[in-house]
Amino acid sequence: MISVSKNGEGLTNTASRITTETAVLRKIRLELLEEAVDALIESVRNIDMPLEELLDLVKRKYESEA
Repeated sequence: MISVSKNGEGLTNTASRITTETAVLRKIRLELLEEAVDALIESVRNIDMPLEELLDLVKRKYESEA
């Protein structure tokens, strides 16, 4: 369950109502993931890391923390 509020650009996690709607939760999850990936990409580009090296690192970290 998550509290959601609609603003002009998308969904935020400010208190407005509580939902268990799967579609809304999926949309929020995707938006949060996209924000995290955007921040990661920006950081990686700043240090000029090759994409393959990044993907290998992400895969290793993801699998080791499973």
